[in-house]
Amino acid sequence: MIKRVINKFKGNLFLSNTIWNISGKIIQMIISLVVGMLTARYLGPSNYGIIGYTASYVTLFSSICQLGFNSVAVKEILEQPEKQGKILGSTIFFRVLSSLLSAVGVVILVYFLDAADPLIIKVAFLQSLSLVFQSFEMIHFWYQSRMETEVSVKVQTFAYLIMAAYKIAILALGKDVIWFACSTIIEAAVVAAALIWSYRRSKGQKLEISFACGTEMLKYSYHFILSGMMVTIYSHMDKIMLEQMLNESAVGYYTAATKVAQMWSFVLTALINSARPLIISSRKQSQEVYVKQNKRLYAAILWIGIAVASVMTIGGKWIVLLMYGKDYLPATSSLQISAWYTMFAMLGTARGIWIVCENKAKYVKYYLGIGAVLNIILNYLLIPAYGPGGAAAATLITQIFTAVFAPALFKDTRIYTKYVFEALILKGIR
Repeated sequence: MIKRVINKFKGNLFLSNTIWNISGKIIQMIISLVVGMLTARYLGPSNYGIIGYTASYVTLFSSICQLGFNSVAVKEILEQPEKQGKILGSTIFFRVLSSLLSAVGVVILVYFLDAADPLIIKVAFLQSLSLVFQSFEMIHFWYQSRMETEVSVKVQTFAYLIMAAYKIAILALGKDVIWFACSTIIEAAVVAAALIWSYRRSKGQKLEISFACGTEMLKYSYHFILSGMMVTIYSHMDKIMLEQMLNESAVGYYTAATKVAQMWSFVLTALINSARPLIISSRKQSQEVYVKQNKRLYAAILWIGIAVASVMTIGGKWIVLLMYGKDYLPATSSLQISAWYTMFAMLGTARGIWIVCENKAKYVKYYLGIGAVLNIILNYLLIPAYGPGGAAAATLITQIFTAVFAPALFKDTRIYTKYVFEALILKGIR
């Protein structure tokens, strides 16, 4: 009887956190959609492409400066509640150090590849500064472990409102692309400040810095550093190669398409974030329930993804016209293809929960590494022939391979692929 009450309570927490996640993301999506449309139209494909191009470098290094802590934070906090302050303080400190080094790395790499274009170097430098402030996102995982997602949602929504007000102001004043690059820093800084304030208000444990604690977590999380790098390579190398092989306008079309294709992913992110602590907890209670919860999450991601991608494929041209205008019509083919890889990317994120619970992190870097190499080869072959559409196709093929088939190459992770196919046909989720 008591167990049923506990399970019901947990179910309500899952529903509550999912609703908070989705509600907050809907608000953020609407804000981002409206401001993004105005920004893309104002800047034009070329300048909008510069923003997307330099952002790819920042994202590339963000996977490094996260140090893999995002994947293990909730698990560590749940298993060692008495050390929450030390875990958070140590991870934030280590991330700040790695972020400073990463920001320097971004500037050096962009300077090496685009020394002839000082505007691109300036935009990349400004966007890279956001990495330091993003270190404080670790507090989000503390709230996730407590099933108090509403706090994180309020913080992120507040930051989105500030960022939107800033962008609308610079649009009205007719500012150049440099001012738009600063919006990334402003959003990250507002989130960081709000998270610190809310953490103190929630009376969280005093943040402590422990090199021993941070080093111990790195022993396990380093697998995710490599994995994150591989994911970022095949998720963002397309924009970098588009600019190097074609031009900024091609990146602008592709960026516009991917923005639309990914704008609904908040629904899946909300499901994953809400399911994470429940799945981790169920691992200790019942193997049957644990497997069933994983399959339910995979099924939700796949079928919601199929529904949304179908709509975007059919109405791709009209969506582009409505949002960006006729200047962005070349983005249509990219949107129709990109719409399908979002769900596979989210499936890979959901797989991370299973990987952590099963202690299989060492395998991830191998099949993601294969995926990164595959993506670069496909981009090299398809971009010259098909432009932005070729880049989208390369990423779609890579996402399907890494999210579904790559784990089957290894005996210890092969069962995951089976879970995915069973989830697709709704087997074993009731």
